[in-house]
Amino acid sequence: MDSQEPGRSFIAIHNLGAPEAGELLWTFEFRLVLAWWVRVDRRARGFSVPFEFDAFVFFVWPFIVPYYLYRTRGRRGLFLVIGIYGLYLMPYFAAQIARIALVR
Repeated sequence: MDSQEPGRSFIAIHNLGAPEAGELLWTFEFRLVLAWWVRVDRRARGFSVPFEFDAFVFFVWPFIVPYYLYRTRGRRGLFLVIGIYGLYLMPYFAAQIARIALVR
């Protein structure tokens, strides 16, 4: 469970709206961890890329990570992409579910 999820749920239940600082922090954390994971994984797999690849992963991860996973794992990598997108969107979905549950 993500540490951000309970906070988002509380905000959604009380109709406080998500603060921009929390959104920014979540995006920064996610990108940083993802770039670190890709760096460790590509070194373990011996995947050669340009020096700036880590920066590309950080700034344009929705495009670079699917490319990387497809190149290193083939079609199986695309299932990982779906999982990564799901992890990124999970706090948003949890907040919406909490908001709907409060209305009922």
